[in-house]
Amino acid sequence: GMLLEATTFSYSPAGVQKLTHGQDDQLLRRTEVKLVGGRTIETVYAGGGALLFSSVIQTDLAGRTIEAERRDARGVFVYRIRYLYDAKGNLLEAACLNPDGSTAFVSSFTYSDFNLRGAWRTRRESCSFADVKNRPREIIRRSIRAGGAR
Repeated sequence: GMLLEATTFSYSPAGVQKLTHGQDDQLLRRTEVKLVGGRTIETVYAGGGALLFSSVIQTDLAGRTIEAERRDARGVFVYRIRYLYDAKGNLLEAACLNPDGSTAFVSSFTYSDFNLRGAWRTRRESCSFADVKNRPREIIRRSIRAGGAR
């Protein structure tokens, strides 16, 4: 495979900045992540500087995202995602809720092929929406080295 985009991160006391570039090194997106009043605020801009959207992210005591609320460039609520984890901290479900509270879709995650430390190597994602149930979406295979996940 060909690399479609690359993201670089820079860290400062003010927060995190992510720059995402395309194949031709053109800036596609700039993301700012800041901690404000116990919540994480993520603001995403187009390469040209226009505001695309923002998210307010709530985490649990372990630092896992438990809810993310998305607003468009005008500040209008678009959707909310609620996350569920197992006892090991693996993501089990991400449910996307419409502004009226109805469920737009649910992504479910299963894990297999664990290493000697108990970390997963294979994660399968399936989606359910409308009358479609457990449609396979993605399989992620990873290897973990001394420096972290890969």
